[in-house]
Amino acid sequence: MKLRMYLVRMAALIGVVTSILVPTIAFTAEEAVPLAAIERMGDSLAGRSVVREEDLAGAVQTRAGTSLRDLYRSVVRAVPLVVAPDGTGSAIVIHVDPADSSALVITNHHVVEKTFKNEQGTPFVLTLFYDRQLAGEPFNSEQFVSCVKSQEKTPWCEALRRSLRTAWVLGTDPARDLALLRVVNVPPDVKPIRDATIDTVEPGDDVAVIGHPKGLVWSLTQGIVSAVRTKFPMGSSQGTVIQTQTPIAPGNSGGPLLTPEGRLVGVITWQLRGEQGLNAAVAINEVQGFASELAAKSRKP
Repeated sequence: MKLRMYLVRMAALIGVVTSILVPTIAFTAEEAVPLAAIERMGDSLAGRSVVREEDLAGAVQTRAGTSLRDLYRSVVRAVPLVVAPDGTGSAIVIHVDPADSSALVITNHHVVEKTFKNEQGTPFVLTLFYDRQLAGEPFNSEQFVSCVKSQEKTPWCEALRRSLRTAWVLGTDPARDLALLRVVNVPPDVKPIRDATIDTVEPGDDVAVIGHPKGLVWSLTQGIVSAVRTKFPMGSSQGTVIQTQTPIAPGNSGGPLLTPEGRLVGVITWQLRGEQGLNAAVAINEVQGFASELAAKSRKP
């Protein structure tokens, strides 16, 4: 099917209006996604449980006085799970277009390096957005596949279907380990995470991570900024990464590093660790640079 041009505003993340080529087909999870992809997602979620928001320790606060529960509630719906053929990761909603409810989503390049393909050969990955109705009940792979394939009316199945979306890869930057996705018709309660300013980030700052480490989904951890490295090797060039001792694990890749106010300061990556035990996030200025460069490329004839 032919591709069409559409205008999309990159909001505060880019600050420009650009045109990007995307497929016109909006596949729903129920009718157009290959069964193998659904089964892969069911297997990857088997045994995991979604945390209930009310079970979070509301009394726990950052040193800035922000409730971690409030932080979690403010951004969790903008941190979808990403499932690809060879692994899972996390992602960040950075913009939602009110005209058509499509969203721009940032994740790691290595999370979406391999993709599924539909009958037309169009590459995609699967995303799952947070829904309170999914909380408290462990995922079961057979139940997952059955809910997606059928029109079963149980509250859990309906929540699953309204939370599951396909995502198209608009562009990647292997050196920075970043990728930009487009998700069609995101759930109505999803709002983008606002970006922070790299110049305000210093060692000792409180930060938090929400993501999907192995065996868990929408898991929250807290830590501090250990260092801001401005000349970290990125392919043949150098860039800025934020070193943090915030606990993360495989599956957190592509998820947000957040300020106590819930602003995006970096994108968690495993490829830039550099040394054992030093976790790193691609800094927000690199994310902005990647998005701006992608926008500029899309404008070229």
